[in-house]
Amino acid sequence: MGPQAIGVQPWGAWGLLSPPLCGPPQHPNFCYLPSVCGSCKALFRRFFFNASSQQCEEFIYGGCGGNRNNFKTKGECFQACSHIGN
Repeated sequence: MGPQAIGVQPWGAWGLLSPPLCGPPQHPNFCYLPSVCGSCKALFRRFFFNASSQQCEEFIYGGCGGNRNNFKTKGECFQACSHIGN
């Protein structure tokens, strides 16, 4: 009779919902997305994380569409994505 047969889930004895993770912290997948200007015609200065250069870089956002790799400030971009690749 295995632990699941008696109602004990794996890792349940430690009160965890999933096995512990080892290794570097996980970062949002959206940090790997390219910059997308969007389909509208506005000219908003925004920043995206360039995973190749490991830098937050400026681009012009049209105001609609796009993706989550779109930050109002370089600081917000850096905070969300700067540890990728470390």
